[in-house]
Amino acid sequence: MAIEQDPQFALAYVGLSDSYLLMPNYAGSDHEQSISKAEAAINHALTINPLLGEAHASLAGIKFSQGQLLAAEASYKKAIELAPNYTNSY
Repeated sequence: MAIEQDPQFALAYVGLSDSYLLMPNYAGSDHEQSISKAEAAINHALTINPLLGEAHASLAGIKFSQGQLLAAEASYKKAIELAPNYTNSY
């Protein structure tokens, strides 16, 4: 796992967070537990690199899944600002 090889590789935590976010839809995992794990991973990514647009896009997805639409919109806008070529933000 990339995180084991480089614990400071923020994009690996973004991928982990995105995976947790999708698990309820594709693997039948508990929604609340998956969201909690996704949040922990993305918060760690943002601790490593608070200017990582991909992390802000993932945070937006988490906020959206929690029904926090204004927070999700703000995170998507931040993601676009920081990483305008990252299509997941759009």
